[in-house]
Amino acid sequence: MSKSIVVCKFGGGTLATREDFARAARIINAKPERVIAVVSAVQGVTDRLVRGIEESRKSEGHAKVFAEDFSAFHKKIADIPEIDMLTQKLESALFNAYASHNPRLSDYVLSFGERASAALLGHFLGKGSKVFDSESVGIISNGIYGNASCDVEKTQENFRTALEAAKDAKSIVITGFYGVDQNGNVNIFGRGGSDYSAGVVTAVSGASRLELYKDVDGFLAADPRMVKSPQLLEQLSFDEASELGYFGAKIIHPRTFDPISGADVCVQIRPVAKPDTVGTMICEHGQKMHVAAIASRKGVSLVEIYGGGMVNSFGVAAEVFTRMSRNHISVDAIATSQTNISFTIDQPSSLRASQALEALSLERPDVVWVFKVSDHQAMVSVVGGALSAEAISRAMLCLYKAKVGIKMTSYGASKISFSAIIELADEQKAVAALYSEFFGNGKAPKKAVAPVAKAVAAKKTKSKKSK
Repeated sequence: MSKSIVVCKFGGGTLATREDFARAARIINAKPERVIAVVSAVQGVTDRLVRGIEESRKSEGHAKVFAEDFSAFHKKIADIPEIDMLTQKLESALFNAYASHNPRLSDYVLSFGERASAALLGHFLGKGSKVFDSESVGIISNGIYGNASCDVEKTQENFRTALEAAKDAKSIVITGFYGVDQNGNVNIFGRGGSDYSAGVVTAVSGASRLELYKDVDGFLAADPRMVKSPQLLEQLSFDEASELGYFGAKIIHPRTFDPISGADVCVQIRPVAKPDTVGTMICEHGQKMHVAAIASRKGVSLVEIYGGGMVNSFGVAAEVFTRMSRNHISVDAIATSQTNISFTIDQPSSLRASQALEALSLERPDVVWVFKVSDHQAMVSVVGGALSAEAISRAMLCLYKAKVGIKMTSYGASKISFSAIIELADEQKAVAALYSEFFGNGKAPKKAVAPVAKAVAAKKTKSKKSK
């Protein structure tokens, strides 16, 4: 594997038709480097598989019907024997799903979209390619179903040995989205997890770069559904891109950068319709902005706990967050004072949060408090790798002038984003006002550090001197 390697990831939005797969093959074959392609399921297939599991739990006869549909759907792209083999295995797995809620079985079934997609891309690439599933290359996960992480160190031990079998292949295709634990059980990496898989493969293969092919040009400075023609962000740091991914930018999974942190590898977002164009370049030590983008999230609930009885009462905050953890409720932004604890959660968890707090208040009659859970909130954020106090002040004043009520603010230790919790009805108004404040009239994002190329060059020079 001495030849330079580039990892190319193709998502479901770029793999929907026969023509899409042929285009992906042309992109890969045109590369001078050796290519490792990581693939998502064909567009819409993961959702189909979720529904297939649900229906198969209710009806013993649904497995065969769904498997036939799965086969016919993929054979419209290419009628290859691998699809028949996968269909048989899928039908057997779905048959076992009847009256079962086994997460091990669910994760296994959900991996079939990527398995089929990898087989199809291998077919379009032809004889010069080799197809592997995650099991074959030893992508080791931590055993958590539904949202696993990869053990990069153990995976690296397996990866190069496994790929020796493909040493003569110019291109290699690997299934994204899942790994296998030490017992061989499939663990998916969560929705959008194929980006994370691509990050893992980049790290363990020693690739020179990671190219993510998308059906958009790259990261934008705001949601185009809320702001007309927002600016394209040509350069971002890992932290900035990860934060934007967390806030719902579908372009990249926020965990993509974890495996490649410290590897001196840049990530390129490339529009699949213009594959020679780099829409957004993302480098760990790249250019950082005082304000890179405006982001927002819907589906937020605000939990407020307050009362004078909380003053000097020990362990209240600890008990509150312990109850959230026990009920599998993820807490996001937090703000506290002597008489108040406020935090945000995903709205689907709000009923469980209310029930948990009600139970806790009965168990702690010594603490006089009141709690309130408000649904239909939004979190609007100003994101920038070098966010300044001046930018935060401007954001607060901007929202005030736009008559957007702020219920809570959050500015974390990472200092990458400043967030305000607002009514969902005000989300679009808030995003538009903040975009106008920082990007209006063609303003370019204010740079805080040297451009990416200079930053990377500086890092390489330092590395050479140390040798």
